[in-house]
Amino acid sequence: AWPRRQPASGSSEPPLQSVYGRRRLDWFGRHANGFATELRTMPLIKRLVGSEWACEDGSSLQLGGNGDARWRSGRSGRWGSMNNPDLGGACPVGACIYVDVSGSHNVAVNGSSLTVMRLFYRTASATPEVVARCHRSGGGA
Repeated sequence: AWPRRQPASGSSEPPLQSVYGRRRLDWFGRHANGFATELRTMPLIKRLVGSEWACEDGSSLQLGGNGDARWRSGRSGRWGSMNNPDLGGACPVGACIYVDVSGSHNVAVNGSSLTVMRLFYRTASATPEVVARCHRSGGGA
């Protein structure tokens, strides 16, 4: 079905995240002013900017101050906020980012640890595949 309508305002039903909506989030993070806006308005982004993370697989993840990210053998990409209520507890709103390095990933932030998952769109049977667990090793607020 394309497109399904969003729930009515004030409804207890969560908003729908479409592929278009995800692509728009990715674009926004790449736009010249997009990351600057996230940095100015999103507490999670403010807290993570400039941080470095040591992952259990021996790799490191760096979240740069301009939206650039580095992970696994120095590969570069982008990162930014991922506020998709449809992902539920696996990647809660206000505690989740995306990292687009070596493929797209949802990243759940829990204090000083990160859970990196392959990009997923929650369905009745979907469970995220965890690809790395990381702990803060430096930087950030």
